[in-house]
Amino acid sequence: MNVIARRVLQLHDDAGRFVRDVVISIGQPYLDTEGLNPLESDAPWACPYRIEGLGDWDGDYRIVGEDAVQALQLVHGVIWGVLEGSEQASSLRLWGEPDLGFPSPFKRVRVRHEPASDSAYIGLGGVFDQDGEAVDQLEVDDRDGELAVILDFAHSGELVGLELFNAGTRLPEGLRRPAVSQEP
Repeated sequence: MNVIARRVLQLHDDAGRFVRDVVISIGQPYLDTEGLNPLESDAPWACPYRIEGLGDWDGDYRIVGEDAVQALQLVHGVIWGVLEGSEQASSLRLWGEPDLGFPSPFKRVRVRHEPASDSAYIGLGGVFDQDGEAVDQLEVDDRDGELAVILDFAHSGELVGLELFNAGTRLPEGLRRPAVSQEP
């Protein structure tokens, strides 16, 4: 495996004392032609990875994607799943903080900017009710008394999203979509 990235986590015991390093290595994606005609254009891409120091999970693995980028994206989610599902998950640290070192593929922030209505919805990946609606909402006004944001909450009380008004001004520039002019 040609290692292109490596992350070292620290495993601690119940008393918070360092036990050992857990090393995650990600290899360079490669065209996986094993068992296929090497000239076949739709051969999948594989991304190898290695886990060391996590007991039963130690070993070399690979994840397959449609192209090299997808294989790299998928390997992060798979590694998160292995770490999260391990008995040691709550004892892992990254740079001294409780952290698995790989983001959950299920906790992604989604931003949908609607220039026509000058609003944006920022979804935090929570669980809404059966109809896909927030269970509870809280309206927040700005200093001038204008509606600035509506916070959406799930049954658990968890914040699952927010609707931002006057998004052309309030939303960071990198998250805005350009306004599309509509001719009459």
